[in-house]
This record gives sequence, C-alpha cells and structure tokens, in this order.
Amino acid sequence: MSVPRAQCQVFATTFNPEGARMGNKVLRQRLKGPAVAAYYPRKTATIKDVKREFGPILATWDDAEEDRFEYIEEYAEAEREECAQEEDGTLPRPARSDDLETPMVDNLSDRARQVTIPAMHRSELYDGLPGFSAGNVIDEDAAKHERVLAGE
Repeated sequence: MSVPRAQCQVFATTFNPEGARMGNKVLRQRLKGPAVAAYYPRKTATIKDVKREFGPILATWDDAEEDRFEYIEEYAEAEREECAQEEDGTLPRPARSDDLETPMVDNLSDRARQVTIPAMHRSELYDGLPGFSAGNVIDEDAAKHERVLAGE
C-alpha cells in the first residue's frame, strides 16, 4: 500500500491520484433546501387562490385586480382620444429644438449661463452678483456667451 493511499484511508478522504473532478466536495456538504425553506415565510391563501378554488360559487373582490383593470381602461381611452386627435389634426405638435429661444449647448457651464430674461440685457445679469464688477473676467464670459447665442 502506498503512502498517499494509506493517508486517504486514515483521514477519510478520497484517493484521487489523477486529480479528476469527482464532485466529492459538493456532495459531502449538507443540503440547503430545508434552511432556505425555513428562511421564507409560509405562503398564505390569497384572493386569487380563493377565486381559483371556488370559482363562480363565491363572489370575491380584489382591489389590486380592479385597479389594474381601471388602469388598462384609462390607458386605452387615452390612446383612442390621441388617435382621434391625430385624425382631426387637433393634436398639439411637440416642441422641437428649432422652436427654442436659445440654441442647445452640450457644455453644462454654457447651459447654466443661458438665462432668458427679456426685460434685462444679459450683461446686466452679472452686475448684481457679489464679487463681480464691470471689469471682471465674467464679462468676457458674457461676451463669449453673446457670440454663441448670435451664432458666430
């Protein structure tokens, strides 16, 4: 008898000199089914179960099911109204980017500066801010912003 074989007999392990994958490690573990089943609460009877069991014999009321039917009905009604408006031509056209006052800008800092106040010139927006004066750097940003809005 070889030493590895005797060692496996003494320590109750499997002799596997080729190193074949036999699944012993997995098969020796305890089953997880009872622990998992005990973790989750037991299933109780629901209105759907009662309805399935007794059918037309017993009248039941399921609020969730009624809410679902109501939602589907409202959704279908809104779809029908939209189709009718499309046929009539009374459906309002969604706003396009061409309709907007200011151009779309990807840069967030430029977008943050796009404030549209018709009664006030854009350069006057920066005058009331603390720490900014007429000769400050922010005036250069305002001039750059004016050029962007003008499309230069």
